[in-house]
Amino acid sequence: LFTLSSAQRAASAVVSALSFLDLYASSSQRGRARLLDGASRPGPSSWIRRVPTSDRFAFLHPTDYVTALCLDLLVVPPHMRDMHCLPCARMRRSSTIGPDGRHFVSCPHGLRLHTSVHDPVVHELIDLLDHVLGPSRVIGERDGDRRALDQWYAQHGGHLHHRPDIVLVGFDGPGTFTLIDVKTLDPSGSSLAMHHGTASTPLARHRELERSTPTDYLRGAPCPRGMRILCFAVSVFGSFGAEAQGLLRRLSRRCGRSVPPSLSGESSWATPTFAPFARMSISLACRRALAFSVRSSVVADPASVEPQAVPADPERSFQCACHVDESDSDGSAVMDSGQ
Repeated sequence: LFTLSSAQRAASAVVSALSFLDLYASSSQRGRARLLDGASRPGPSSWIRRVPTSDRFAFLHPTDYVTALCLDLLVVPPHMRDMHCLPCARMRRSSTIGPDGRHFVSCPHGLRLHTSVHDPVVHELIDLLDHVLGPSRVIGERDGDRRALDQWYAQHGGHLHHRPDIVLVGFDGPGTFTLIDVKTLDPSGSSLAMHHGTASTPLARHRELERSTPTDYLRGAPCPRGMRILCFAVSVFGSFGAEAQGLLRRLSRRCGRSVPPSLSGESSWATPTFAPFARMSISLACRRALAFSVRSSVVADPASVEPQAVPADPERSFQCACHVDESDSDGSAVMDSGQ
């Protein structure tokens, strides 16, 4: 029956959709990409509702929550106005953060560094996998120790041209290896919005990465028997690619759709089952890492910063080579430990 309450919900949905379209039509390419990424399902904004009951869902500093909200809205955090990028100040380059606060996207010392967002997401995913599958079936870096992953790659990665972030043992059946390559991206970067369709198609870059990842590993060769390559693509705004969502759904079924007992103390009404718990945990890990990276790399007076020493061989120095040309780098890079 079409009740009054259902009619009100339908009318509210229509009004919301029209408001979204009006906002989308009046937005810039960057703003459109952000709107489409935020409108992807399941909604990446669910982290805002989470009351932190453990360190997993807490920010590292009181101002980091404000920073994360501002970066979500593509505006500069109020406490960072007129601030400068510390690494760029050391290189005596233009270090102004700017009115939109998005200097960290094009800066080679910001979002592009795998330690900024990529590594924290990998570590969060490894921890969740440990709780569901057990550490013995999850090969990855733990506490800075990559020996297990290096040993697996030396033994089984002879046909691969890329090193995975995580390997699941027996996840697809006995004797199988599921290779997880974590990709973190900013869909509202100007390069992605203009040339990769993120301003017109939701999750366009996620799908692009899912198609290209097997090629990065195999370069046209057939996938070795018993191996599967999975791209875990997640944006800094918290949207997940289809393969990432599929992995989390399978993990949820493995633990009976409920949160594993070892994580029960960290669950809440907002995360009754494992899949939303994992999405919220990983998306918050993205925001927490980004907020920390931005906070720890700003300075009020760039003139007070000691200049970076010139390396003996500038061509082999990341500090110099990464500053050659940033004109088309806003958001085009994918943060990945193997690149």
